[in-house]
Amino acid sequence: MKEIRIDDINNDIVIFAKDRAKRPMDKVISENEEEIIDEYNKDCPFCRGNEHYTPESRFKIEDENGWTVRSTDNKFPIVDKFQENIYGSHEVMIDTYRHNGNFYK
Repeated sequence: MKEIRIDDINNDIVIFAKDRAKRPMDKVISENEEEIIDEYNKDCPFCRGNEHYTPESRFKIEDENGWTVRSTDNKFPIVDKFQENIYGSHEVMIDTYRHNGNFYK
C-alpha cells in the first residue's frame, strides 16, 4: 500500500511505499571478504543472460552481442498504476550488462 504523507519537519509531500521493504538489498563486503570481479553472475537479475529474472524490457540499446543498456519495470515500485491518488511508472535502468561493471568501463 502506498500513501501520500506530509513530512512534519519540512512540509514536503512524500510517497510512503511500505512494500519496498521487501526488495533485496545490496550486500556489504566485509574486510575479510575478497571482491570478485566477474562479467557474469548466474544469480544476478541484471546480468545479460538472466533476463528471465526481470519483467520484459521497456527500452534497450543493443549491439551484435546483445543488449548493452536496458530498462525494465521495477519489481518493487514506489508508484504504479494501481493507486487512486498516486500513479505513474517506476523503471530500473540497467546501465551495463557486466555484473560488476559500470557505464563508463
